[in-house]
Amino acid sequence: MIDKEIFMKFYSQNISSDNYEVQSEFIAFKRHWDEFMECYLNKEVQPNKQSGIVQLNYLYSLIWSDLAICSMSRSKDNINNLIFSSLATTVSNNLIAIIELSLNGLDYQAMNILRNLFEIGLLTLNICIDEEKREQFFDSARKENSYEVWRKYFTTKSMLDTIQAYSNSEDLEFYWKKDLKQYYSRLSSFAHNSLANIYVFSFSKPKDMEENHHLNVCAHFVSRHEQILKETADLIWVFTKVLRFLIEQVKFNCFFDKLLGSDSDEFMRYIKNGCYFGDYYYLLLNK
Repeated sequence: MIDKEIFMKFYSQNISSDNYEVQSEFIAFKRHWDEFMECYLNKEVQPNKQSGIVQLNYLYSLIWSDLAICSMSRSKDNINNLIFSSLATTVSNNLIAIIELSLNGLDYQAMNILRNLFEIGLLTLNICIDEEKREQFFDSARKENSYEVWRKYFTTKSMLDTIQAYSNSEDLEFYWKKDLKQYYSRLSSFAHNSLANIYVFSFSKPKDMEENHHLNVCAHFVSRHEQILKETADLIWVFTKVLRFLIEQVKFNCFFDKLLGSDSDEFMRYIKNGCYFGDYYYLLLNK
């Protein structure tokens, strides 16, 4: 609640100095405030926070937080470790943000962060794969040429093309070529504030044709969380799968050994076991 003294000082200095009126207006304002907070905090239907899709996304957040900690524990001074730890932390925290926002009825906001997750995930894989891109990305802060570097090395098409060569199955290769490009266009429409998205996502999602749409003021309705978290899981599953594939490639052994350590390290065991379990759990939920 807004501090009472601040409200009363504002009202008495700018609207009316009548003490009775000031008190009455504060009571009315407080009542209105409480109604708003009750509408936000008490959802029409409480989502199941223990559902499989919610827990799967938390699992991937855990995996990427382990990646960040593992890399930082290897070296706090090496630029590769510092940047990778920062990116992995952002991925992990983006996942938590999407979970929390979608479970609180903030669908449009969750979709905007999902687009950022897409871009950060691609960026992370690209700098692991391509040494030139890695060096250009690291130098961009010092040279203050981030935009030029992005246009040359980190457009979505360029990043997808770089990763495509390292997908380890025909299904993933098809996914890079078609599905991810189309999906990025959809996510970009949220970042660019497409009128259709703003309109649709400001209302609740009806369960069927007979159910009414409701204006989702105060984020009172939680109706898209499963859809959003399914899309999030689809994305982080494939990014994590490719990262695991890179870690296991002989040609990247030296890079990842310096970045994350050997299989005997505790966090690397957590990471690899988590990746395999996440893959199993994802496929189980998608049967």
